Amino acid sequence: MKHNWQKNLGFGVMVLVVFLLYKFLDKDSLIVFIKQALPADVGGLFLGIVMGDKSALTKNWYEIFRQAGVLHVVVASGINLSILAKIVIDGMAGIVGRKRAIVLGMMLVGVYIKLIGFEAPMARAFIIFIIFYWAQFLGRRFNLVTAIIMMLFVLLIVDLDIFKEVSFWLSLVAFVAVASFSEIKNKFFKKKKGRTGLDLSVLAVFGLNIWISLWIWPITAKVFGEINWLSIFINPLLLFGVEAIFCLGILIMPIYIVWPWVAKSLLMLAISFLEYFLVVTRFVDGLNIGVFEIGVNWIIMIGWYLILFWFLVKNVGANHDSPKKGERAICESPVQDK
Repeated sequence: MKHNWQKNLGFGVMVLVVFLLYKFLDKDSLIVFIKQALPADVGGLFLGIVMGDKSALTKNWYEIFRQAGVLHVVVASGINLSILAKIVIDGMAGIVGRKRAIVLGMMLVGVYIKLIGFEAPMARAFIIFIIFYWAQFLGRRFNLVTAIIMMLFVLLIVDLDIFKEVSFWLSLVAFVAVASFSEIKNKFFKKKKGRTGLDLSVLAVFGLNIWISLWIWPITAKVFGEINWLSIFINPLLLFGVEAIFCLGILIMPIYIVWPWVAKSLLMLAISFLEYFLVVTRFVDGLNIGVFEIGVNWIIMIGWYLILFWFLVKNVGANHDSPKKGERAICESPVQDK
């Protein structure tokens, strides 16, 4: 009984913290604070990754990121929600219990979305996360194909014009790629060493980026007439830095409300990761060997995605059947791999 009382008390305290963040955390003042605390280039990158604000990015850096094939990393997306939810739910599960932790995680995700704006990428990711964690809350298996269909149905009701935007389709196919890779990794990249002695889980990082590229390249080629094959190798090099930057950003937000000077000191820790990101992308852009000009028509693009969806349904959809009687449901975050 005492143990349950402690969990309830901890849950109540955390709910109060979430409410205070919702009430007092202001996006505009936070953006001004970050711009004043960080140099222009790294500050613009930090705001893009953590806040989804691209206004501080110069046109020159925007083009460098696009040419290097990493522009999708410099925006707030479902990846951010995945990191935030995983930190909160996994961190609080042992304190307040798994189900309460899921409620807290979804509340904090809601606060974060309210802070940066409920735009199309956030709307899609939030719908998927609600479906996923509701399934986990009830102890059921998460069905990715069903979740994507429900997401499209909701977006169709809310905003029909969104289906005319290129950014919507790029974001959607990238999200599907990341969300589906968990099952693909389990099937093709087991955590064991191959004959060469190389840990196949390391190869899974590159497998993820190849899988993402297969989904976004047809649209990129159709719209821009070019793709950058080096992005397969660039993204793994930048991944750990992006996650570190975002985690620092999330840590800084509540501290900023109470101790701005402490938040400013913590921001300094992000500078090295931000500079690393800029150096790598600038170097790749300067090589001028990754961009490959290619033209894709509608027939080729539609055929390409039919093949990918066939592969997805065959290898992922079949693995999300309802658990047998007496079998414990196992759910993994649909976007935790990126």
